[in-house]
Amino acid sequence: MQSKLEDRYDTVDALIIDLDFYKEDKPVKAAKANWRQDGLLFLKRNKIGAISALLLFILILGFSIWTSIQSNKIEREKEYALAINNFLTEIFKANNPNINLGEPISASNLLNNAEAKISQIPSDELRAAMNKKLGELYQYLGLHKESGALLEQALGFYNNDKTAHRITLSEIYSSLSTYYQGISKYQESDSLIDMAISTIDLDKDNALLRAEYVNDKAYINYLMGNFEKALILSDESISIFSNNLKSTKNDLSSQLSQIWSDHSRILLSIGNMDEALKSAETAVDISEQNLTDDLPVIFSALDALYKVHEKMGKYQKAIEVSEDILKKSTKVYGEQHIETLINTGNLAAVYYKLKEYSRADSLHLVSYQGLKNKLGPYHNLTVGSMYNLATSKYSQGDYVTAASFYEQVLEADIKNLGEEHVYVGSDYMSLGMVYKANMEYDKAENYYNRSLFIYSKSLNEDHYLIADIYRLLGQLYEEKKEASIALNWYKKSLRITEIVLPPDHPDHIKTMSAIQQLEKLVGT
Repeated sequence: MQSKLEDRYDTVDALIIDLDFYKEDKPVKAAKANWRQDGLLFLKRNKIGAISALLLFILILGFSIWTSIQSNKIEREKEYALAINNFLTEIFKANNPNINLGEPISASNLLNNAEAKISQIPSDELRAAMNKKLGELYQYLGLHKESGALLEQALGFYNNDKTAHRITLSEIYSSLSTYYQGISKYQESDSLIDMAISTIDLDKDNALLRAEYVNDKAYINYLMGNFEKALILSDESISIFSNNLKSTKNDLSSQLSQIWSDHSRILLSIGNMDEALKSAETAVDISEQNLTDDLPVIFSALDALYKVHEKMGKYQKAIEVSEDILKKSTKVYGEQHIETLINTGNLAAVYYKLKEYSRADSLHLVSYQGLKNKLGPYHNLTVGSMYNLATSKYSQGDYVTAASFYEQVLEADIKNLGEEHVYVGSDYMSLGMVYKANMEYDKAENYYNRSLFIYSKSLNEDHYLIADIYRLLGQLYEEKKEASIALNWYKKSLRITEIVLPPDHPDHIKTMSAIQQLEKLVGT
């Protein structure tokens, strides 16, 4: 990750998009920056001539700079910085995209050759600097495995170098945090971003960089299900960013829009839907007014808005936003791109809520099969799509298929996230619904209680997911003809939905209706 916000790669979704482009030898998308713009041109027209120019450049760079920077420390740091920037610039400028000569080459070959040549540089300090930059480049393309080893090597040198610049060290911690986040090791990711923050805290002139690290930590905690902590961190990041925005002349619209998008998702996760909507609308306003070509950030803002509308039960608005995203995504990336497949699944989810099961099912199948083919059966995106498909099958009465999918999702979520993650609680809830539909009430109640246990530990007491479990327990006891117990669960659900859901939300209306009927039945 770069020290300047405008040089940073903005979203996890954007990393996934670039990884898909990378595998297909297509151009990648990124925030504005000189060497990245050159990178887009390079990846658009790889030529074999780039290899020769690159290898010659690295060879000359590694030895000439090593012998020319033996003066004082300040001058050496200046020349290292210049050498590294030139190194990356020359990688992409070596091949003129207007010259159509030579055979196409793979970007992976280019980067692997660069890595091999860097290993031959005799200066430990320069080699560490180059490993850091190349590791960040791999990470920029979403290649976490390749980036991790290079960043660890760089960190090993800088940790032993008492003269290492704090910003440089914090950047490596931050990049390694992103690496561990990319392989779903969130505790390690959280510890490393803490080290980045503590390192940069010693330098009071980098408030915007600190704001970015704090936002990274907020997102990590969001992924771990620590929603209240994530919100506190997100508020802190926005405060720091807003208070220091005037201190830079750079256009940070992409970063600001992304921060508000993340803020909306966190607010939504704790059930604060009104504020989540405001944050999503802020993100969309910033992207529409200031951004034209930063598509991942634009899509992220629209996706945040879609999720709020969908959760609030405003399904027609959710469809409008989702169809707009899907149309733009298909036009830019194509029908089988990961971004398009995710948006297809999102649209299916809204049609599912409208009980248009046939349409939802066909869209879910497109999304699931596409993600499975590209990412494998147990990638987190594939697992999410599998969960949606299972829910669609459940709604159509295909309980055997639904249970099979839910069990696979549960296994993957426990492996990736731990036994007490909120997603695991949702998996238990879904399995409970399947067994209730089969009138296996004891099994259903067992799964509901497991879900409630996890939710109660991870969420605040008036969270809408807890209201969902109360409502489902009410339905279970209503079917068992135990009206008084059912009424008690429904009332507990209603106390929450009156706080967190709009009065016209379908779940809220269903709960009120059930209470009225049961009260007549029991004579209260």
